[in-house]
Amino acid sequence: MHLSQFTQILRLTARSTSHFDARQTMLFSDYTQCAQACLNTYAYGTNCLSYSTQVQQSSCLCSDTSFTAIVAQCTYNNCGYMILEDTASAAVSNCDTANTPSPWTVQQIIKAGMSGKSKTIQSVSYLP
Repeated sequence: MHLSQFTQILRLTARSTSHFDARQTMLFSDYTQCAQACLNTYAYGTNCLSYSTQVQQSSCLCSDTSFTAIVAQCTYNNCGYMILEDTASAAVSNCDTANTPSPWTVQQIIKAGMSGKSKTIQSVSYLP
């Protein structure tokens, strides 16, 4: 995906926040807007958002290594290394805060993100 296409998706995303409830917006508020696009897109592919509290949702997402890997790949492919590094650090910290330590270290998340560079990753967009 070209940077200009991703930028357009982010603009559409910003206007389409009504597709996400306030809990999800709060859940990912520690992340950059670019990383939030990946987090929001792939969180819908899990059952974690069905939990009623942010702590339960965070615990569920922290335990889901497939979610972590695809978000890391999406973040690297669409946002770059620096945002991936920030996202990995925030994820590990947020999981610790939710009393569900990440099964992966920051470096393992970064490695997973960079390993997906050649793979086709779903375009980042919000689902209606």
